[in-house]
Formats: sequence, structure tokens, C-alpha cells
Amino acid sequence: MTDSAPGDHEAPQFSLVVGGPFNGVLIRLGLTGTDQLPTQRAAIGLALLAWLLPALLAAAQSIIDSSFSGWGYFTDSTVYTRYLVAIWAMLATERYADGRLLMLAHQFHNARLLPEDSLPAFNSALAVADRRSSSWRAELAILAVAVIWSTATTRYAVELAGSSWEGTVAAGGSSCPGPGKQHAF
Repeated sequence: MTDSAPGDHEAPQFSLVVGGPFNGVLIRLGLTGTDQLPTQRAAIGLALLAWLLPALLAAAQSIIDSSFSGWGYFTDSTVYTRYLVAIWAMLATERYADGRLLMLAHQFHNARLLPEDSLPAFNSALAVADRRSSSWRAELAILAVAVIWSTATTRYAVELAGSSWEGTVAAGGSSCPGPGKQHAF
């Protein structure tokens, strides 16, 4: 982030996408462009990785445990939507979203929407937003919420569907990890 000098009408550079540990991993793997934003290759690669890991686990569990049928993973259209479409779309649109936010920040300066004495506070707010979006604590909190939420809601997803690659609903309404299993999650 570069700060503007008092009286300078140029908006500081900031990004809500660039920075943080996830972006650092993408940079080390060569999945970002010169602007450090994810490339199309990153979007496709991470979507495929997100789909492939559960696919391998579902296939392995189906082979090892004959009472579990994880083969439904490969025919469940919501799996493809979640992993291949949603993840790709989120990463593929980061470049556009980052550019739009930067353009809006510049518009505040160029259109002189802020009084001259408010520019330091505006620049300071942009610096805080940049630091917070690059925080490893924020990314860790988001990861924790995602894991906890998906773990907690899997049972309800199975109950709504009745049966899926995630499990089945046994007699009496309890969720089971696979056909023939009688223990709840």
C-alpha cells in the first residue's frame, strides 16, 4: 500500500484480494499474474483439486468398506456445481472484483467526493482494509468457520436428501454414513 501525501489527489493502491497466506501460496506455486491476482489456470486448477480430493476419498472408502456407497459422488450434480463451478467462479472473478474496488477508491479521489481534509482518514481506512484483508488471522477464521459449518450441516443435508454420497437416513430418521450403517454421525 502506498500512501498519498496531504493534498495529493491520487488514491492509494490497495487490494482486498492480494496478500495473506492463501495468496502467498498461489504466488509460490506460480498461479498468479504479475499483479499477484489469481490466473485462470489457478481457478481451474483449484476447482479440479477441490473436486478430486473428495472423489479420491469417496472412491477409496467405497473400495475399502463395501457397506458404503460413495460412487454417488460422481453422479451428484450438486458436487460438480459446488466444486467445479463455484470455486472456479470465485477465483476467476477476483481480478474483476479487485479492479472494480480499486476503481471505486480512485473515483472518490477523482470526483472529489471527499473534502480535502477527509482524504487522510479515507487513505487510513483503505490501509486498514488492506491490512485486514491480508491477515492470516482472518483467513484462519474463515477456514475454521467453513470447516465447522460444513461438518455441522452435512447431517442435515443428508436428512433433506434422504440418501446421497454423504450418507443415508436410517429407519427412525437418524443419519448414517452409508447404507447398512446404524450409527449416527
